[in-house]
Amino acid sequence: MDPAASGEAAAARPAPAAAEGPKQTLQLPDLGLTLEAAHDPLRPALWQRAWGAGHVLGNAVQAAVTSVSRAAPAAAPPTVLDVGAGIGIVGLAAAKANATCTVTDVEPAAVAAILANAERNGVTVHAQPMSFRDPTSYTAHAGAFNLVVGSDVLFLGDNMPHVAACTAACVAPGGVIAVCDPGRPCAADFADHLSALGFRVYQRVAHNVEFAPGCILKMARLWVAERVTESADAPVQGPHEEEPRAAMAVEILKACREQCDAREVTRPIAIDGYAYVQSK
Repeated sequence: MDPAASGEAAAARPAPAAAEGPKQTLQLPDLGLTLEAAHDPLRPALWQRAWGAGHVLGNAVQAAVTSVSRAAPAAAPPTVLDVGAGIGIVGLAAAKANATCTVTDVEPAAVAAILANAERNGVTVHAQPMSFRDPTSYTAHAGAFNLVVGSDVLFLGDNMPHVAACTAACVAPGGVIAVCDPGRPCAADFADHLSALGFRVYQRVAHNVEFAPGCILKMARLWVAERVTESADAPVQGPHEEEPRAAMAVEILKACREQCDAREVTRPIAIDGYAYVQSK
């Protein structure tokens, strides 16, 4: 299946079959999820791994969607787009909070895994192949989502302008972008890319976060962005220090701060922390 297919075309085609071979099952009780993915220990694919940044962002997004929906019970559920989703932790966590979710990845096998995991967890999502590096693959989603999320999608420095352009194109007026990264040096300037596209960016950094029992993320860096709408409000280069205006942005930052503060590990550790790493 062509990863760059339009949203309508991808939705009309049958999903690819789930990958055969060994499976790994992940129990994520704090998110209310049980996820399964194909796993080849000799040739593991990046999308098959459960990255810690996805767990941190999934927690924050799930809490934020719940809070925003509770504050406006008569409003339609928030719409969420998850880009470069892998096995779909963030999008499925949002769907558990009753958001209307579209979950995407460039790998057709990842799309199949996302759909299988959605069924396994009793939630409904729209899943399709999409590349954040190919604008033709997300044209159909222009301005369509209240919240656009991505976790650990900046593993190459060259991804920064592509992720920024994709998320900026797909977020609705008044919507929010949230991207989480495990402190990769190549992603340090991501805020500048969003600022250049007319967004005010808020950054939070936490260290030594035990995002799941025995699993530690040495650094979690979260960017939350909202579009500058008033002509008098020029974009601020780099991270902004004030509080955001959008309720979803406020709640994501709040939930991330509370989560990371509550789960900070004070004992010495020496691990890379990007994925699920067992502490001693």
